[in-house]
Amino acid sequence: MNRSYLGSCVRSALAIAALVGAAMAQAQQAPVQPTRGGQPLREHSFDIGLLGGINWSDNIRRTAVDEDEGTYSRTAVLLTYERQSQRLNASVNADVGYEYYFDDEFDSDVVGGLDGTAVFGVVPGRFEWFVQDNFGQVTTDPFAAVTPETRENVNYFTTGPDVFVRLGSVTRLRVNGRYSNINYERSPFDHDRIGGGVGIERELSSSSVASLNLRTDRTEYDANVPDVDYDRDEASLGFIAQGARTRANLEVGYTRLTALDSDRESSGLLLRLSLDRQLTQASQLGLTLGREFSDAGDVFRLQQSLTGVSQGTQTVLPSSDPFTNEYVTLHYQLVGRRSGMGAGVAHFEETYEGAGNADRTRLLVDASIYRELSANTRVELLGRREEDDARNIPGDYVETSGALGFSWQASRKLSFNLQIERVDRNSELAGGGYVENRAWLGVRYGHVLARGQVGGLQ
Repeated sequence: MNRSYLGSCVRSALAIAALVGAAMAQAQQAPVQPTRGGQPLREHSFDIGLLGGINWSDNIRRTAVDEDEGTYSRTAVLLTYERQSQRLNASVNADVGYEYYFDDEFDSDVVGGLDGTAVFGVVPGRFEWFVQDNFGQVTTDPFAAVTPETRENVNYFTTGPDVFVRLGSVTRLRVNGRYSNINYERSPFDHDRIGGGVGIERELSSSSVASLNLRTDRTEYDANVPDVDYDRDEASLGFIAQGARTRANLEVGYTRLTALDSDRESSGLLLRLSLDRQLTQASQLGLTLGREFSDAGDVFRLQQSLTGVSQGTQTVLPSSDPFTNEYVTLHYQLVGRRSGMGAGVAHFEETYEGAGNADRTRLLVDASIYRELSANTRVELLGRREEDDARNIPGDYVETSGALGFSWQASRKLSFNLQIERVDRNSELAGGGYVENRAWLGVRYGHVLARGQVGGLQ
């Protein structure tokens, strides 16, 4: 592990510890009454749990031939924290664990993810300080089967101030600055990003805000590689609306990307849209779509925000080249008294500025359904399909997986879980496909799934 990456992890751990500590220290303050979707939010919540268990696989190296059985243990800490007040808005979600391979097929390692955000109201309504950290795993080779040898840890840390100046009863000026540090465990793509923005916000009503925004940032890589540093500029109009059952956030405008070591410049449409709709008391629908200039770090953070933290690996293409990222996701969830289901689809299209042979299209489809057999037992069926199409080089693959899970709630905080899964991967590359059957037997203490929550047996 390189010193730069280790230093980044230490800084991020201190930031998250300070975030949680400050949040918990304010737990005794008088609460405000924030809402989401017209429903009151819990002003303060903290849940922590422990997870441990054994995984067995009939193809632990995920090879096309000469499959080997293997067993490894997994222990994890699960944490969620929410705090909403005038002095602090914080959200921390973590699923961080350790995998130990009994027969030394791979080196044991830290796995999982963390997504933490905090806005400190130094002077509420006038001066705030923003902190965000994302930790997880990405592939070192997106066209190879994911194993501990083809994945690495990545950490993305961002911080900076926001200053607000009232220009009237319904209008205010917003000025902010941001510093980001992105570190990879092995890949030579560590970089820093410094930027800022200015915007004018106007309240159209008690539940809607329009804005005019200008932003710029500079990205500089640590490695001495020519023609990789770049500036990114954005000008946009924004609109946020919150109704009793619908929340919409729209940003549309113009963006430009300029390479610092050459005259290469690209520009085009900037679009970001998120829409959440509570269809009925038991069902909800979510839509996101966008077009923006991005890089591997930004895609890692975006995908984690869309899918949540987990002990899975994101198939992000490791590269220092920026690219145009066009994406659309749709998610539906239905939660009944004893049954529920969820389904989602996501489409990503990446068009690279420098390496044209890296262009690719990805499609993700997932679905789950559960049934509570009794007050203490639950069965769940999950399915997932991932397609990756590399436009100019061999490497296309299709990976399909299905799992059947059973959980028994032995007490209010203690549960036992069994999950059986099959993964089938077909690839254009010789030896790139594999079939794997695996089973998981685990115990969880604390951090119990909310009644009706879909997914998450492991």
